[in-house]
Amino acid sequence: MAAYSYSAFDSKGIKKKGYLSAQSEREARKLIKDLNLTPLEVRLSNSKIINKYKVKNKDIVIMTRQLSTLLDASTSIDDSIKITADQTNNKDLSSILYNIREDIIQGKRLGNSMKDYPKVFNKTYTSLITAGDSSGNLGMVFERLSHYLEETEDIKKKVISALTYPIILIGFSVLVIIGLLAFVLPEVVGIST
Repeated sequence: MAAYSYSAFDSKGIKKKGYLSAQSEREARKLIKDLNLTPLEVRLSNSKIINKYKVKNKDIVIMTRQLSTLLDASTSIDDSIKITADQTNNKDLSSILYNIREDIIQGKRLGNSMKDYPKVFNKTYTSLITAGDSSGNLGMVFERLSHYLEETEDIKKKVISALTYPIILIGFSVLVIIGLLAFVLPEVVGIST
C-alpha cells in the first residue's frame, strides 16, 4: 500500500485535504468517493521528494510531544501516527508520517522507517526510537525525547536572544568606524594640510 494525498470537495462545496492509504490511485479515488467527497486531485506521497525538504525542529518537537501523549493514553502506534499526521500543519511532515505509518502497517520497525528520512530525524532520534521500540518502552522514550527536544529548543532561543544585542552593537560600531574613516578622517587630513 502507498500513501496518497488528496484534495476534494464535500457535499457543501467545502474543499477538504487529507491523506489515505490505497493500492493504486484508482482505489484512492474510490475511497475518497466512499467518504462522500468529490476528488479534485489525488497524488502519491513520494518519500524521495519529501526527503529533500527539511522540517523545522519546532514541528519535530510538537510531533514528538503528541506521539508521547497518545502512546501514554494506550493508543496504538499506527493510530498515534495517523492522528499526529492529521493534526500537523506542516505538509511535508504529514506526508512523512503517513509514509512511516504505511511502513509500520507493512511490518517495518518504527526506528528503521524513520531512518529513511535522515534530514528530518537525526541518528540520535532514530537510535532512541529503535531502542524504545525494541524494549517495549516506546511511550517513555517519546516522553523523554520530547523533554530533551523542548529543552534544546529553549537553549537555542536563549543563545540567540543573548547574542542579538552584542551583534547589533558590533555592527553599529563597525558602521561608525567606517563612517569616521570614510568621511571625517579625510576632512581632518584636508584641514591640517
